[in-house]
Amino acid sequence: MSNEVEIEDHWETPTIAERHAHHVLCSFPANVVANSSGIVVLTIEGERGCVVLITAEAAEIRLPTTEWTKGAYAPRASTCFWRRVAVRETPSSYQKLDQVIEAAIAARRAEFQPCCFCHEEFPPEHMTDDACHGCASANRGIVY
Repeated sequence: MSNEVEIEDHWETPTIAERHAHHVLCSFPANVVANSSGIVVLTIEGERGCVVLITAEAAEIRLPTTEWTKGAYAPRASTCFWRRVAVRETPSSYQKLDQVIEAAIAARRAEFQPCCFCHEEFPPEHMTDDACHGCASANRGIVY
C-alpha cells in the first residue's frame, strides 16, 4: 500500500483534502476507499479501527458497525458517527487529528468482548449478551 493519495489528474496539485489524507496516511496504515469531489475516505485497521471521511475543512471519524438490513440474515457493513474534527494544515491541527483517530481506534477495540463459549472476541453487533451469535444459536437455541 502506498502512502500517496491517488489523484485523478496527475498534472494537478493535490487538493487540501488530499493533503490532509496524506498526513493521516503517514501516521496510520490505511486503505484509500474513495477519493472524489474533494472527499477522501480512509479505512484504518478494518473492523477494529475506524473510517475517516476527510474534506478540506474537517475530518469525520466513524466507527465500523453492522447494519442488519433484513433481520439476522442480511448483515451489511456500515459505520456510525463518532467525532468530527476541524482540520487545518498546521502541526497542532494534525496532532489533534492523530489523537482523535487514536482515541477512536481505542474506543472501537474496547467494544470487542470475548464470547463465553468460544472465547473469540466479537463487536457488540455480533453478540447476544455474553455469547457470539453462532454460539448463542448452538448453545442456547437462539434462532436469528
